[in-house]
Amino acid sequence: MKQFIYIFFIACTSSVFAQDFSRQFNELYQKKDSIAEIKLLREWRAAAPQDPEIYVAWFNYYVQLSRKDIVTITSEQSYRNTYIIKDSTGKDKAFINEEVVYNRTLLNRAIDSIDHGIIVYPSRLDMRFAKINMLNKTYRYDEFAREIIKAVNYGATINNNWLWTNNEARADAKEFFLGTIQGYVEKLYKSEDDKQLGKIQQIAETILKYYPDNVEAISDIAVTHIFKNEYEEALALLHKAESISPHNNIVLNNMARCYALKNDKPNAIKYYKLLVLYGNNDDKRYGEQQIGELERN
Repeated sequence: MKQFIYIFFIACTSSVFAQDFSRQFNELYQKKDSIAEIKLLREWRAAAPQDPEIYVAWFNYYVQLSRKDIVTITSEQSYRNTYIIKDSTGKDKAFINEEVVYNRTLLNRAIDSIDHGIIVYPSRLDMRFAKINMLNKTYRYDEFAREIIKAVNYGATINNNWLWTNNEARADAKEFFLGTIQGYVEKLYKSEDDKQLGKIQQIAETILKYYPDNVEAISDIAVTHIFKNEYEEALALLHKAESISPHNNIVLNNMARCYALKNDKPNAIKYYKLLVLYGNNDDKRYGEQQIGELERN
């Protein structure tokens, strides 16, 4: 009994130490004190090498170290913060753009750190999302898509009983997981690179393998067909999605858009009216605008 109490005491003490290291690191991270951070990380590794939070800390340390904000002067406007230089007549002459670049070697160390964490703690969703988010930020779309697919496959094996920071379970794990994945898919759309359509389809097909009624995934595959002007294939999928979720604003909008592209004005107007009826305020304004344009032409 005494031995059990002693072991339990040691375990509790280690946990307290680990939490204290995590708190200290977060404070140093906010200050961007990389010298103090690395000193603390080495002490933390020696004291609690199996603490899951240390993998996250190493990842954050290397990401912060790899990041550099630069300023460029160009003739074109950046999508990020831009300052406009005007000439004497008031015309735009040049643009001062703020951009973020990453040192590839240091960033790879960050990825390696979080990879080790995922191997030891595969149910830690925050680790997976940290890696996926960084791959997206650095336009590493092949790896980005592969990591999403790996996460979907693994999530199915644990019934989406994901853990988050400090190994805490998420009550809304499945909904949160799939919702966040959909957000990542939208980032592939926003890349405006047709080469990403195949990745979007692969991710959606993986989701549908486990969740065949997932409306967002069905709609994602439909949109890839729309981009390729395969309207009948897209509509077949969108009608399936509509049967599952008749008032889904994304599905209604995609239906209307698809019909408009194939010059089926009556059905396009029909679905824009449904979007106005069931959508949010932005959907209503957009639907009314599209109906007006279709009726004028």
